[in-house]
Amino acid sequence: MNIQLRGEVLEKALTLEDAVNNLVLLYLGIKKEDRRAVGHKSGTLTYKNLLDLLYDIDVLDKKEFQTLLLLMEVRNQFMHNLACDSFEKAIEFLGPDKGKRLLKFNDIGGNTLEDQYSNSFLCLATDAIHIIGEKIEKKQKDVSEKSTYLLGLLDLANNYDKLIHDKIDTLIQTYTPKSNPQNDVEAENSTVKAFMQIDLLELKHEFHKKFEEMAADLYKKSEYMAIRLIDGRQYDAT
Repeated sequence: MNIQLRGEVLEKALTLEDAVNNLVLLYLGIKKEDRRAVGHKSGTLTYKNLLDLLYDIDVLDKKEFQTLLLLMEVRNQFMHNLACDSFEKAIEFLGPDKGKRLLKFNDIGGNTLEDQYSNSFLCLATDAIHIIGEKIEKKQKDVSEKSTYLLGLLDLANNYDKLIHDKIDTLIQTYTPKSNPQNDVEAENSTVKAFMQIDLLELKHEFHKKFEEMAADLYKKSEYMAIRLIDGRQYDAT
């Protein structure tokens, strides 16, 4: 049965499966411990279901999806097929096309076909883990940058709200209509209105200035995030 080889294949597959689970949890924002859909308990979504989901929400492209799926297809032969005691047997069951695809990952070489398949699987596992690792790192950075941006907006809104209240308090204290009946109320109202318009215009310019400063700072830190959050466009790294 070649238990040692099965164990080596399973180890790599379990590492990848756990990473894929973590990636899905991160993208869906799930922190609940008692989960029913994503996890390692009976009845949760299968590895293939999770790959389909990641592909559907554009986290994985087609090539990445096929890479991750190929590893699990090889793994399944070792785990569920008693007669599968070598990589050559696994490819025999999977078909020659899967064998050709697997060999394309081989950056090590090998004296025999079994060695070549074995080294190819090792390279495949390395590439698969790298794919998921990069996705997790990118999403974590995305969450962090969004949080910073939203906190910046909140701080800007709080400061703007304080400025407005300070201006209103100043106007009230400075331009409270006098009780003298001879006073020209209409003229006083016009004066107050004019000063309010000036102050509001100044506040508007101040808000725009602060927002532009915050946006410029975000562009310096991450052009990708600035384009997504401020411009509303898709970022093309090419």
